[in-house]
Amino acid sequence: MAISFNSIPSDTRVPLFYAEMDNSAANTARDSGASLLIGHASNDASIAVNSLVLVSSVDYARQICGAGSQLARMVGAYRKTDPFGELYVIAVPESTGAAATVALTVTGEATETGTVNVYTGRTRVQAPVTSGDDAAAVAVSIKDVVNANPDLPFTATSEAGVVTLTARHKGLYGNEIPVTLNYYGFGGGEVLPAGVNITVASGVKGAGAPAL
Repeated sequence: MAISFNSIPSDTRVPLFYAEMDNSAANTARDSGASLLIGHASNDASIAVNSLVLVSSVDYARQICGAGSQLARMVGAYRKTDPFGELYVIAVPESTGAAATVALTVTGEATETGTVNVYTGRTRVQAPVTSGDDAAAVAVSIKDVVNANPDLPFTATSEAGVVTLTARHKGLYGNEIPVTLNYYGFGGGEVLPAGVNITVASGVKGAGAPAL
């Protein structure tokens, strides 16, 4: 016997137990409502600013807001808890302040091959290190893996062994994005290659807030 749902799409093919509550016969009140996210899109994004836009999926958010943008990442996080709900976004212009930066300073020379695990928020990227790599080479490797992931909230540059991560948007929010190394430590198989040392420090403080 076929079962119809009001909120769960009929073309969902992921095996799982799905259930929903139908309060339509109980009273006249609504049992669900739309959600709204407000944030920044990329400067070259196609979404109209200060306009209410229906967003059906994470991929669509990346398409119209820009991969790695604040709004695209917000939609991605929201959809993990509400995959099918009605969701709208409003893109607001950036402030005229400054984008936050974080500096990763590399010293030493690798005496073994290994990996540097860099976390921006909860997202990990892994930079390969080869025995004999000096500080500049390790920094370039970190820069390359950060820039290879368009969904990260930072872009990266490197010079003389220092990697500078710059938030994609100006404003105070960039100061709150944690950047850590080898979060799970030795027990999780995350350690710096022998001979390599890296310090993480805040650089330019993000400043400015959008006007709503």
